Amino acid sequence: MRIVSIVALAAALSTGPSWAIDSTPPETGTAATSVATADEADALYNSTEEADWLKAVGIYRKRADAGDAAAMARLGSMYEDGKGVPSDIEEAVKLYRSASELGDYTAMHRLGALFMVGRGVNKNLETARSYLTKAAKGGVEAAMTALADFYVGED
Repeated sequence: MRIVSIVALAAALSTGPSWAIDSTPPETGTAATSVATADEADALYNSTEEADWLKAVGIYRKRADAGDAAAMARLGSMYEDGKGVPSDIEEAVKLYRSASELGDYTAMHRLGALFMVGRGVNKNLETARSYLTKAAKGGVEAAMTALADFYVGED
């Protein structure tokens, strides 16, 4: 019965609402276009080289300062994981919150996960559920899984 419930929840959430927005800013006509593109930064982030991570941090920081929510979320994950920067969960939470306020679903997922376990924030299951639900409705598959696990754990 639980598996059917999880599958039904994931299927219902995966379609996403018609009002879901793409949190990625347009690549032209914005202040962020004066720095490297998001694709270039993501390629550096996905590298195994520390020097590339340092370059990615610089690019994401510039893009985040220009209001790019996706860059804020990625920079937050770099601080959370200590990738290219010293690990700093408080800075990660700050960046995730800013990105979430701008509608970034990945940041909402990461915040939900942090609230679920109380890492960098006070543990708060209702807040965790709220962030995970928004992220899942926005199409973040990892949030759908976390939300399903959340509900299964309530039994």
